[in-house]
Amino acid sequence: MFRKLLENSITKSLNRLGVESIPIFKIEIPDENFGDYSTNVAFLLAKSLKKAPREIASSLSRELEKEQYIKSATVAGPGFINIILTDEVYLHAMKEVLERRFFWKVKPETNVQFEFGSANPTGPFTIGHGRQLVFGDVLCRIFSARGYRVKREMYINDAGRQIRLLGHSLWVRYNQLFGKEIPLPEDGYQGEYLVDMAKEIKREYGNKFLDSWDTNAQEFFSNFALNKMLQSMKETLNKLGIEFDNYFSEKSLVIDGTVNKILEILRKASLLYEK
Repeated sequence: MFRKLLENSITKSLNRLGVESIPIFKIEIPDENFGDYSTNVAFLLAKSLKKAPREIASSLSRELEKEQYIKSATVAGPGFINIILTDEVYLHAMKEVLERRFFWKVKPETNVQFEFGSANPTGPFTIGHGRQLVFGDVLCRIFSARGYRVKREMYINDAGRQIRLLGHSLWVRYNQLFGKEIPLPEDGYQGEYLVDMAKEIKREYGNKFLDSWDTNAQEFFSNFALNKMLQSMKETLNKLGIEFDNYFSEKSLVIDGTVNKILEILRKASLLYEK
């Protein structure tokens, strides 16, 4: 769309400058630091016009900037022209896409699943997670608009060492509220959000879990921390306007034996080795 528009504008601008014979030229997308589009047309005209490419580019860029949809046209290097379009032209294009529904209903009755934003539930979302979540949500919306039946899934990494370590870190913070000088475990979680959780446990359960890091305490603190983190994550998702159809628990694969079943299938097929 924009390339064709620029081709016409460049051709008309050159005609206004007295150039009638215009060779086939390129319009490319340069590094984002240089602009939206770039053209090499000045180099191709240098021989026939008997002028330096940069001189041609300078005259052409001034003509191009007369176009309402072009924010700037600047000469770069020996004669390239870098072009930046106005915000309005992009908004107009988006409006046209929405009104004409160019890509609507291309793939009806087709299922597609997106799994995205699957962060470890051991702390608040980071900026990096936010980027992944928004990117995934945009893809889901695009596919939905095209007619796909979209399912959104977040994979919850709630099995293994990290959740146990989260629970242990919370238990230490809980004990520290009673004046116990217990250090955090090696590679433990440092965040203040655990102190807030520990205060909540202290208010509700008093000193019930003091000193003893037994099986019951391990299960309680790990589950408490996990549920609180999932609640926090969902609150953030709600603020972003992002919804998931399913939150899939990694732990469920272990509990129902799926992991062991798959390992056994791979073992029988001689696709596993121990090292």
